Amino acid sequence: SFLSIDLRFGQDFELKLKFTAISQDDIYNCSDLDKAVISLTNCIQKSIDEATSEIRIREDNSYLILPKFIRGPIKEKNKARKMFQKSRNKEYKTLFNTLNNRVKDEINSFRSQ
Repeated sequence: SFLSIDLRFGQDFELKLKFTAISQDDIYNCSDLDKAVISLTNCIQKSIDEATSEIRIREDNSYLILPKFIRGPIKEKNKARKMFQKSRNKEYKTLFNTLNNRVKDEINSFRSQ
């Protein structure tokens, strides 16, 4: 799925980390250290989940969530389109068309899986 990171991620993460922080005085053995690592990992994962969103493409009455290997070319295609729109250069138009066809092919192959 396509993820976009919210700018508030750092602030929210710092706040969550303060509430789940384990001091060195709380760690006496390997088991305590493992618990602290798991707690930190869960805090990071929860913060990332809350700070990200999915972009979905409507497909009939459902939505298709795109994987990372398709999102990259979509970003490139959009940049090429913007460059073409600003400059009207044929090379940018060719690049845009090439990337657009590549994105279409990847989305179609992803849908057929």
